Formats: sequence, structure tokens, C-alpha cells
Amino acid sequence: NKCGLLTLFMLQAMLCTAIFPWIFEGQTIVYPLRGSGDVLYTVPLAPSMSNITQLLYLLESYLLTIVISARCQTTAFRKVIKRAIYCLLLILAITAAFDILGLNFILDTFRNASYSLVGETNIGLTKRVIGAMPEASSFGSLTASLFAILLLMRRNFGMNYKWILATFGSLLLACLSTSSTAYAILAAAGGAFALQTLIRVFVSGRIEQERSAAEIIVIFVLAILAAEAIISAPEFRERVSYLLNALVFEKASTSSFEERTRWSNTAFEAFRDSHWLGIGVGSARTSNGLSNILASTGLLGALFFGA
Repeated sequence: NKCGLLTLFMLQAMLCTAIFPWIFEGQTIVYPLRGSGDVLYTVPLAPSMSNITQLLYLLESYLLTIVISARCQTTAFRKVIKRAIYCLLLILAITAAFDILGLNFILDTFRNASYSLVGETNIGLTKRVIGAMPEASSFGSLTASLFAILLLMRRNFGMNYKWILATFGSLLLACLSTSSTAYAILAAAGGAFALQTLIRVFVSGRIEQERSAAEIIVIFVLAILAAEAIISAPEFRERVSYLLNALVFEKASTSSFEERTRWSNTAFEAFRDSHWLGIGVGSARTSNGLSNILASTGLLGALFFGA
């Protein structure tokens, strides 16, 4: 029952991909998933192999979600998931260490994406850590998402020494990626944590209220210590200030931001040209999840997914 809306979203995605690339062929323009070499250009909408491959990837993710959701009903499998998350973080930490040490000959085996890396490997004097990923946003998004899972499901993980190491490790890796996407995920996770904790303080029983209040105090103390560390180290403070300026305040002036914005705007225009029905999974390149879902599955698919 919990996966019912997700199933409706998957059915909508399959329907859109099977019909709309043909119905709206030539009636709008898109940035294709694959360009000519390193150059991406707009082309009229047309059915392509990307529709099939991307739909298969989405179907794979859907089936995996269904299986994990069903298996997580058992305590034994929930333990397996916890160990898998810890193992994944360990692998990410190892590849990050290789990246920092400059052992790219090891990582090049895994960096086999068929497109060029987006953005520079450094921001000022700060190296963008990407591990075995093709770009900083991929590595940062994954590590930040794992941090969000560990933070918001902390009671399920037990909040033992493994959880502490994994949580702070994932936070550190996300910060080292210097990815604006990762920082946005971290900010969203922090907001969700604050809301979750406040609800528990005012709604739950006495024991839960005491635990939540203790969490707030610990987070507050850690925030003060972190701020003190930044203030007391001028070189570190300058690097943090430079990163914030480059990733937040000057982000809109970069060529990468302009290019990605064009992708998303063009996909949204294709969504409008399809009368809000969508143009099928894999039909257009986008740079954010919302425009991708709208363009691929239409307004109905977005409602299913958001619900």
C-alpha cells in the first residue's frame, strides 16, 4: 500500500514514454541526453534509444524500491540495509582518500562516464573531492543523501559509535565535494531534522521529549564549537568565505550554471508544449529533479511522485 503512488508514477512514466515522443515529435525542441562530442545543442523532439535505456533504469530503481520495501518488514533485512550503508560510506571514504592523494590511476577505472566532467576540479585553493565519481555533484549528492538518511533515521540506526562515525564521515565527505547541490541537501536535511525534533519535543511522551531536547542541546553545542573553530583559524575562515562566495553568491554567473539552467528551461518549455502531458522519460536533458519529472511524466506524474 505504501508503494501504491510510486506504482502509479511508474505506470504514468511508462505510458508517457511509450506514446508521447511519437505524438509530439517535431512539435518542440529539447537538449538530448547525448550530444555531438562535448557539444550539446537543441534538436526537435523525436523518439530515441535514450527513451528505452532511461525507462529501463527507472524501472530497475522502481523494482529495487519495491523489493527493499517488502524485505524491510523483517528485522534481519533492516540490519542488512544498515550494514550496506556503512559499507558504502567506507568505500566512498576510501575513494575520497585516493582522490585527495592524487591516485587517479586507480580511480580512472571507475570514472568511465561518456561525457566530459562538468566544472573545475578546484575552487580557488580548495580541491573538489569526487572520489570515483565523474563529477563533484554526483559524489556530493550521494554523500549528502546518506548523511540525511543517517540523521533523520538516527533512532533506527541505534546512535552508537558506528552511527556517529558514519554520520560525521558522510557530512565531511559532502563538504569536501564543494558541491552546491550537496550543500542544498545538507541544508534541507538540517531543516527536516529541526522540524522532526521540535515535533517530538511538543507532541511525544516525556521520555521522547527528553531525548529530543538533549539532541537539540548537543547540536547547539557542536554548532558553537564549529563556529569557534572557523573564527579562530583565519586561513580556514578565508577558504570557507571563498567557497560560500563561489558556490552561492557567484554561482549564477558561471558558465556551468547558465548551461544547466538552459537545459532545465528548455525541458520545462517542452513540458508546456506537450500541454502538461510530458514528453517521455529520456527525451530531454535537465539539471534538476522537478523539471525532469515534469518534462518526462507530465503534471500527473509529478503529482503521483510528490504525493
